[in-house]
Parts: sequence; structure tokens; C-alpha cells
Amino acid sequence: MAKSAVAFYQEKKTLFYSFFVIIFISVCISNGLYAADNWKLVKNSDGVEVYTRPHKNSSLEESKGIITIDAPIDILYTILLYGPTHKKLMHNCYDSFFVKP
Repeated sequence: MAKSAVAFYQEKKTLFYSFFVIIFISVCISNGLYAADNWKLVKNSDGVEVYTRPHKNSSLEESKGIITIDAPIDILYTILLYGPTHKKLMHNCYDSFFVKP
């Protein structure tokens, strides 16, 4: 018995989505592996992890910090969007303001 056109296109659609999902997952995994390159843990204190790595074209080092905060995401979002708090949150921040596009 021959397949109907609807069943045929449904199989093609499923195959396309499966292929897309596999490609998407592969890209995410490869980017995650690449992004983890060369970071060295320099400090781990009070739940804050600080990592550094050398920058290609500079004598300065890149740095990143990782922390887990037990709070709802909407509260964190509000704090990060409120300009005056940036001076308290960012080391050596002299001033902070938003520029409207």
C-alpha cells in the first residue's frame, strides 16, 4: 500500500527536525568545549570562583567569576538593570549609566 502525501511529508519534516536538533546540539557542545579553553582557577572563596587566562594580543589577562545566587531571576535582573548598583557591584567602576540607542 502506498504512503499518502501527508504521511510522506510528515516523515520528511520529522527527519529535517531531527537533523536540525543533532546539528544544534553538536554546535553547542563544540562551543562549550572551546569556551572552556585555558581558564585557570586562581581563587575559590566564599562560593566565588575566579578564573583567569592570558589574552592573545595583550599583556593583560582576561578574568571571569562564577557565583551561585539563591534568588529569583526577576530580582537579579532588576538589580543588574539598575545603573547605580553597578558602582557597588563592579570593581573600580567610577560611573555607570545607560545610553539609549
